Amino acid sequence: MRLRTRQHYQRIGRHPLKFKGYWISADMRLLPPPHSKPSCRLGIAVGRRYGHAPQRNRFKRIVREAFRLSYGDFSFSFDIVVRPQPNALFANSQDVQKELLEFVQRIHPSPASPQQKASSVIPANA
Repeated sequence: MRLRTRQHYQRIGRHPLKFKGYWISADMRLLPPPHSKPSCRLGIAVGRRYGHAPQRNRFKRIVREAFRLSYGDFSFSFDIVVRPQPNALFANSQDVQKELLEFVQRIHPSPASPQQKASSVIPANA
């Protein structure tokens, strides 16, 4: 899903969780847990200062692709507005996807896998 109206963007701007990476910066807002699966909405803000229309459109296409590929990994609901950093002209979808997942992990760390849990347990006799 996408953020569509000015009110949606303003709602995130009131009390956002801000993240800044090498390729992108993001403002996020957590949503109350839904009754069914998580719903995440994406907004992209790219000004003219970033570059000409083909460059702005390429960035938006890359971010949408990264969000689409990462959508299944999200276990909670949030809204996010993504903005480009100056280096984003040279980014590809994998770079943006990696940073997007890092931002999400900072908010809501995924539970450790069973193997990690087993290795972190200290025996009682030690």
